[in-house]
Amino acid sequence: MKYLLLFTSCTILTLTLTSCSTDSQKSDQEIRAEFEEVFHTFYEVYGSSDPDFVDYYAEDFINMDNTGNVERGAANYKKVWEANFSTHVIDSLSYTDPEIIFSRDMIFTYNDYWERFKNRETGESRDVSGTWMAVWKPIDGEWKVVMTTYHSP
Repeated sequence: MKYLLLFTSCTILTLTLTSCSTDSQKSDQEIRAEFEEVFHTFYEVYGSSDPDFVDYYAEDFINMDNTGNVERGAANYKKVWEANFSTHVIDSLSYTDPEIIFSRDMIFTYNDYWERFKNRETGESRDVSGTWMAVWKPIDGEWKVVMTTYHSP
């Protein structure tokens, strides 16, 4: 009797979890639409010279810049951008829609970008362009960047 009760309880729990997960699964089109909205909002925040764009990064994310330097952790990366945005502002930004490659539980993106940084004090500007690549993963229900790299000639 004890085993029958345990078996019944486990079966009911399994069926409940299975039916809940099936009902809540989204189609690839729905995931893509949600993700594209996140991606464009990410660029809007970045383009406004707001270091809070780093809030889109996982706490333990990794960035490898085009010189091979590796930066780890969103908190450290945010400090870098706070310093950068204290002296420079993004004067202009454009980017292509991302190529989106789905994996089982991640999305890989790459896109081209062009940006103009303007020195807040002198007004001098410099243009930067290249290709940005990122791996995104859902963490606690939000898309977060877990790894990035870029190529800038």
